[in-house]
Amino acid sequence: MDFKCPKCQSPIYSRRHKKCGQCGAELPPELLLTSEQVKAMDVQLEQEDKRRREFPLPDTSSSVL
Repeated sequence: MDFKCPKCQSPIYSRRHKKCGQCGAELPPELLLTSEQVKAMDVQLEQEDKRRREFPLPDTSSSVL
């Protein structure tokens, strides 16, 4: 599904925010995430952050050629 601001037709990059990031227009509720969806997303992000802290990726910045 393609989510666009009804006022400026700019893509909606975050359905958490109540205003368009481009023009600042108030977005209609049907384009926003529900509070349940936001909570579920927060739980998922928290779990991913926890996994990253427990199993960090190896440091490859000091590789020698």
